[in-house]
Amino acid sequence: KKDVFFFLLIYLLIPLLFFLLWINSPNLIFLTFLILSIFHFGISDCISSKSKIDKFLEIIIRGMIVICLPIELHFSETLEIFKFLLVDEQFIFLIRNYNQILIYFILIFFLIWLFVNFKKNHFQIMKNRVLIEFLGLFFCFWYFTPLISFFIYFCFLHSVRHLISEKKFLKLSTLELIIKTLPFTFLVILTLISSFFFLTIFQIEFEYLNYLIIGLASLTVSHILLVNFTKN
Repeated sequence: KKDVFFFLLIYLLIPLLFFLLWINSPNLIFLTFLILSIFHFGISDCISSKSKIDKFLEIIIRGMIVICLPIELHFSETLEIFKFLLVDEQFIFLIRNYNQILIYFILIFFLIWLFVNFKKNHFQIMKNRVLIEFLGLFFCFWYFTPLISFFIYFCFLHSVRHLISEKKFLKLSTLELIIKTLPFTFLVILTLISSFFFLTIFQIEFEYLNYLIIGLASLTVSHILLVNFTKN
């Protein structure tokens, strides 16, 4: 019980500290958050069990598509989102400059990945699940605006894959998985409905919505660290 207590204490203190640092140094902490997200999305969604080079390339390509592509292809919308999260406009343009270099790295890593897989699989490359997902991710983040593309990716690929991974890791049946996630789902729905009525009835303008979003982002940091650790 002591171990569980200290685990939960640290798990909650990490996002609290991250939130306070974000408010005080938004540029640096936001950049840290982006880097963590690249590795998290890459590691969580990686399905390769082949060589280390193959796995490394898949992790980097997946993560960089999700984070780097919207910055390059939908910069005006991304600029507004980043500013909403308290990031300085000049710093955002600096991120964009470096991001343009990273786009070339995505292309280089993708070509190396193609070469490695083509060499092993010969003409089976077009049946490769990873390649299909790469192309799907590219289309999603190229065609849709940043928020829409991220919601599509997050809800229908990242979260689903994470739940399937948890199901296997915890040895749960599909019914057990649904039952265990229902309380959290209902809690979210109840909170949203309560917040809507509270704000409507008392006619409160949500001036600090960006702080709420930053708080939610900070909450994911513990999740990122834990998932990446267990995946490794």
